[in-house]
Amino acid sequence: MLILATTRSGPLLYAAGGLFAFVCFFAVLKMLYLAFHPDGGIAALTWPGLLLLVGALALGYSRLALDPARAFAQSTAEEVQAQCNKAGVCPSSISGWTARNDRWRSEILVGKWAKWPVRYAAVETQFDVSLMLAFDVAEEFSGGVGLPLQLPAQRPN
Repeated sequence: MLILATTRSGPLLYAAGGLFAFVCFFAVLKMLYLAFHPDGGIAALTWPGLLLLVGALALGYSRLALDPARAFAQSTAEEVQAQCNKAGVCPSSISGWTARNDRWRSEILVGKWAKWPVRYAAVETQFDVSLMLAFDVAEEFSGGVGLPLQLPAQRPN
């Protein structure tokens, strides 16, 4: 819970939200048990109910915080796609972003409170823009010269 309240890292928020969903599952089980075995009365429902409320708020917030980062990653991919088609080659990095020396050539943190890493890589006529959701989970936007822009599968709301 402390992680959710103090972090500004989007991927950490995403991972902690998944862990909190697991805890909420056990809170629901506890509430179902108490519904059929009313040992402590209504007071016994306080902790499981509070866990569910905080869990729902945390998961809802992490989802809302991710939407602007998704929109930024998609608009960046669309802009790079246009540049690739116009110039016949994709830019090697994006100016104004932090330079990197690994597979990724550029990176920027996006978001108001929770910061989500968006990374860019290009090899001559192809590029990838990745919104990092967790430590090794990303939504990939890719394209290139003469290629259609590939968007990640849309998730239901």
